[in-house]
Amino acid sequence: MDAPKGGSNSIRRYEIKEKILHGHGHEEIKNYDLMVAIMVFLGNKATKHRLLRLLHLIFLDKLKAADKAKALKRDYDLVLTPVMEGELMKMGSLAEGIAERARMEGKAEGKAEGRAEGRAEGRAEGKAEGKAEGKETTILASIRNLMKTMNLTAKQAMDALMIPASEQKKYATQV
Repeated sequence: MDAPKGGSNSIRRYEIKEKILHGHGHEEIKNYDLMVAIMVFLGNKATKHRLLRLLHLIFLDKLKAADKAKALKRDYDLVLTPVMEGELMKMGSLAEGIAERARMEGKAEGKAEGRAEGRAEGRAEGKAEGKAEGKETTILASIRNLMKTMNLTAKQAMDALMIPASEQKKYATQV
């Protein structure tokens, strides 16, 4: 989950609050405020907050587990047991796996979008080419019909159809 705009490197606490929608009375807070949500939003920029730096090291740094363990000892005086170091390796592998899956999904989504755009462009080009070809076929048929029914030369038929002089050469070779 991305941090809210302007909320990277922040820690937020959310609590349950009573709001009476109907009826009377008041419940003691100890009876319903049994849950608190704390959201930690890590950022890409350095922070002075010790806990956020620690979490960034554990979850976001691309260091190998052994290097993270050394940094935890050096910077936080934390010595990891073999079990804890194994868990740190798992978390790193999990984060890498999640990132790889996200990359693969993004790649697949990009390919699908590219194929869809390519098909749409191909259809548009095909449609335009088909129209141009159909127009050319119709013009050629009209020239031939005028030549046959009116005993006109190709030039006379093209002039009668008001075909621009710049295009007449193209049609003259096909009649």
